[in-house]
Amino acid sequence: MRPPTLPEPCWRPLMLKRFMCILAVFISCVMPGISISLASTASASPSVHDILVMLAQNASFSKDACSELSVAMNHAVNDFKMHNYAIAQGSAYAAAQDVAYCQGHGLFAGSETVVGRFLVLSVLSSARIHVVDSSVRTLASYARTIFLAFPSADGAAFISDMKKAGLFGLPRVVAVSHSTNGVMTAIHVVREYNGNSFLFTHNFNNHLMEVTGVVSIVSPDGSGGVDVALDGDPGNSDKGFNDFVDCSLGRSNASEALKVFKEKTITVEGVYDPEVLKQRYGGVIIYPIDLLNCRIVKA
Repeated sequence: MRPPTLPEPCWRPLMLKRFMCILAVFISCVMPGISISLASTASASPSVHDILVMLAQNASFSKDACSELSVAMNHAVNDFKMHNYAIAQGSAYAAAQDVAYCQGHGLFAGSETVVGRFLVLSVLSSARIHVVDSSVRTLASYARTIFLAFPSADGAAFISDMKKAGLFGLPRVVAVSHSTNGVMTAIHVVREYNGNSFLFTHNFNNHLMEVTGVVSIVSPDGSGGVDVALDGDPGNSDKGFNDFVDCSLGRSNASEALKVFKEKTITVEGVYDPEVLKQRYGGVIIYPIDLLNCRIVKA
């Protein structure tokens, strides 16, 4: 849909942990233009005009298609209303780009607040599926800039919605209800999960877990972070996704992976929350033991 120049593809090289990312077109197809444009505007807060120009430059749209703009806009609204947030984050951003493009060519008058509305739908969709990074927060700030420049009751409500979603200020973290007592081995964790996954989830849901084990895989996750998989069944030559404890390092702490390599014993800490995983990956969990907000505590 968008220019495929983003250095953030969905696919993980060795294992398809990000299988459902094909739905999240915002990450795989839309973010390229955002990342490139943000570099040029990072030094100063852009004006509404700058925002519209940036969006229009990244639109893969033609003037002839402006007559059918309402179709793309309706698709984005319907995606959001139907709670198809993994799709809506991309379709709404694409609609914002296309509206800006048509406005820039004099084919869509008074488009500023329309652009703002679709930016809001995009960033709120990202928040609903817990896929919020610096680019999403920047888009939220763009929407706020537009609505502050063109004040209205709807604009104030949109800004409030984005604040409630945690899109301004410090990033939200996954809620933690308990911490496990002591360090568990990856072998023990995998054995417990494979023995009774329902009981495992009952015992460890929303828990901060500390797990030690031998590194089996170190791989970029496609969104600026790194996945580190600990081997939970070292004697098995035909492992499945449920035979690993996966530690998802975000962008902010991806540098921790520089001291990690295969067959090294490390200790990681993260939150086990399968419901968040389902939301993040479009309803399907590929790696069932995937620790969120993960960090390496010993390497």
